[in-house]
Amino acid sequence: MSARSRSSSAVSFDRRSSQTPILNVDLNKVDEYMECFYGETSAEKNKGALALCELSKCAQNLHQLVNNETLMMALSRVFREDWKKHFEVATNIMNTFVNMSKFAMFHGALLHHKIGSLCVNAMEHETKRYDLWIADMKKADQDTQKKLKVAIRKQALLLAASITLLTNLATDISVELKMVRRNLVALLVKCLKMSTDPISPLTTATVRFLLKLSIFDENKTVMEQGGTVERILKLFPIQDPDLRKSTIKLLFNFSFDPKNVPKMVNGGLVPHMASLIENDSKALNMLYLLSCDDDAKAMVAYTDAIQLLMRDVLSGRGSEMTKAVLLNICLEKRNAQLVCGPNGQGLDLLMEMSLESRDLLLIKVIRAISSHDGPTQNMFLVSFKGSLTSNAFISLTNWIERLLEIAKIEGSDSSESKSSFGLECMGAVAELKVAPWAKLIQSQELVPWMKTQLEEGIDESEEITVLREIKPLQLQVVIACGTMARQLDAARLLVPLIDTFVQLLQSSQIDDEFVVQLLYVFLQLLKHKELSARLMTQDSALGEHMIDLMHDANAAVREVCDNALLIMGEHSEEWAKRIAGERFKWHNAQWLEMVETTNVQKIYGECGVFYYNRVALILWIAASTSCFLALISTIYTVFNAYQLWSTVQDLENAIIDLIDEACQILLPIGICKQICHPHHIGTVNANYGGVGQKQDVKPGTRDNRYPEDVTFPPSDIEKVYDIMGDEDARKSKTLTLVSIEDERVDVKAPSEKLATPALRTPLVPPKRLPSREMTTPKQSLKTSRDLTPNSRELKKSASREQQSANRREIPSREMSTPAHSVRGEKKTPSKEKAESSKKTNSVKIATAEPL
Repeated sequence: MSARSRSSSAVSFDRRSSQTPILNVDLNKVDEYMECFYGETSAEKNKGALALCELSKCAQNLHQLVNNETLMMALSRVFREDWKKHFEVATNIMNTFVNMSKFAMFHGALLHHKIGSLCVNAMEHETKRYDLWIADMKKADQDTQKKLKVAIRKQALLLAASITLLTNLATDISVELKMVRRNLVALLVKCLKMSTDPISPLTTATVRFLLKLSIFDENKTVMEQGGTVERILKLFPIQDPDLRKSTIKLLFNFSFDPKNVPKMVNGGLVPHMASLIENDSKALNMLYLLSCDDDAKAMVAYTDAIQLLMRDVLSGRGSEMTKAVLLNICLEKRNAQLVCGPNGQGLDLLMEMSLESRDLLLIKVIRAISSHDGPTQNMFLVSFKGSLTSNAFISLTNWIERLLEIAKIEGSDSSESKSSFGLECMGAVAELKVAPWAKLIQSQELVPWMKTQLEEGIDESEEITVLREIKPLQLQVVIACGTMARQLDAARLLVPLIDTFVQLLQSSQIDDEFVVQLLYVFLQLLKHKELSARLMTQDSALGEHMIDLMHDANAAVREVCDNALLIMGEHSEEWAKRIAGERFKWHNAQWLEMVETTNVQKIYGECGVFYYNRVALILWIAASTSCFLALISTIYTVFNAYQLWSTVQDLENAIIDLIDEACQILLPIGICKQICHPHHIGTVNANYGGVGQKQDVKPGTRDNRYPEDVTFPPSDIEKVYDIMGDEDARKSKTLTLVSIEDERVDVKAPSEKLATPALRTPLVPPKRLPSREMTTPKQSLKTSRDLTPNSRELKKSASREQQSANRREIPSREMSTPAHSVRGEKKTPSKEKAESSKKTNSVKIATAEPL
């Protein structure tokens, strides 16, 4: 098998030579090794698994082993059944699969037998079992703890082999995606926490797979949440070169997230990386990213990184990354002093090398060193000559003059490389505040050159525009003028450039950095009294620009303007009054604007939509008004509906009362029943003529002349009962009143006027109710004898309750006695009491009066 068939990213788990087998194994005895899997003990199974593992270490045997379908099925079956019980058997089988997975051509067979899925299942189970074992170790005795430690060690070997196999299979991105969906990243983070030994196979395999997965941001997020960065930092110092290389690469991927850099710095990674930059390029790259953090810059000063970097740079072996790291760490003042050395020898070496080679990164390093105040700037004024023992110094402005010459020559060159180098030289010179600028301006004739550079692009014949493009060299020249203006002698030489500065201020309003630097120049000039009078004339345009910019949106512009206007107010009373007036106008305008918008702000708070968009405000008010009116209308409609409902209820109650009153009048005299009785339809004349008068209505038909008012005057009540009364009542000869106490019955013959045979009609026999039936004298007397005092009282109360209940119902003509039918009045409790007292005091037998 050729080496080309091997996967480029394959990882070898067993570090022993794959060509030197430990056991004497024979490829022709594969069937015998397979028979060992059917043994009863784990030793027999382990013997067969170990033999097959040794055979798989030889690349020439893999093709035959993979093509043996029976062998592959047997290996996968034994691993599936025994990996929870026998770690050694499972580990040897997994190592066999690892040896096969080193070659991409065998990945299909492994995936076909679902070996990757078995590995993930094993990892899920073993991570859970590890937690249980750790909990048991805290409670177990010493012997049990030793057994658990051995089991954990064997478990780590099995997990390492499984992770190595998954790493080799993950060369296919689709397979890797399936693994990630199985929550493999979280399992790897857990495995990293399980590995206590930095050089254990589990740690190495886990870090390698995490490195492969960390390419994707989604996986890095899961790793960060699991505390992977903190766990990896605890592995240092790492003695294993392969593990150290993988770990640095993994941290390098994490360092692109700004929130991870402070974790690495606080975890002490800077000293470890500083000690490795000499031999490991990955460590140098890692140190470059760490050097972007200010805390990391300060920590570099206490390592050997500066000496190693300077040695590589000065020897000419330094790479661009080495110079970039040196540039970052020189932004820290302490590091810049260490680079320059005690006598400035390091600065001289860097200056010479940068000017000779025209190295842009080295001149940037020099510019970073010149930005620090103190001893480092003084080193630019002294050029070291001679040996270290002679301590010979020549006080010259050597480096400043050479930098100015290069800036004047190459700063405006059309070549990008030369112009960039000249720009950096001018920037380095502009930072030197201790230079003798008056002498340098005269010797180098800087004023004409600076005026030419500043006026470039300004055409007086055209209208001045605020959108003019500013060249980088012009900005550096203005910065240098601000540095020169700090010295009075140099400031006097810059007076011819004041008009040019004013023009630049007027035409460069769009560039805030350029405006700030120009205002700084004017501020430094105003600090000198003899020059301030020239700048503060009554018609000076500088004051106007200062007043216009004192309320600029840029905070730096406002700060410089305030300081300049303060100096102008101290030197001139006229300008003080003018500045005070302008500030009052501005504050007054702000006050008026605030008063106008106070009410809106109270209602809507800080809502910018309603505050700035008046149209939206009007629409919102209209919508609110419509909603309020709709609410009022709804309330009014509900109120009217309630009133209508109340009126209907009152009307219903009134109708019910009216019907009740009519029933109380009509029902006792039996009018309704007489009208509705089927035998009386068409037999009664509404005019009620004389007895025997011929009727106009035929029997069985309704009389349409029947009046609506069917009431009768009290004088004709006897006629009513003679016509409409009950037939039984008319046939009865007497109406009897029974005296309960004397048990006597008085009978009185009915009046002759009641007999009207001509008008009698056949009636239906009435239904007799128990409580209202009429008794004959004998029955009444017999009933009265049978009553005891108690039963009599019960009878009275029952009869009273029945009478009151019957009054509420619709009584029929047959249910009413003549006495009750005539009166139809309700008995009050007082009347009933009086009647009962009369009955108890004396026994009276009375006859019923004719109705």
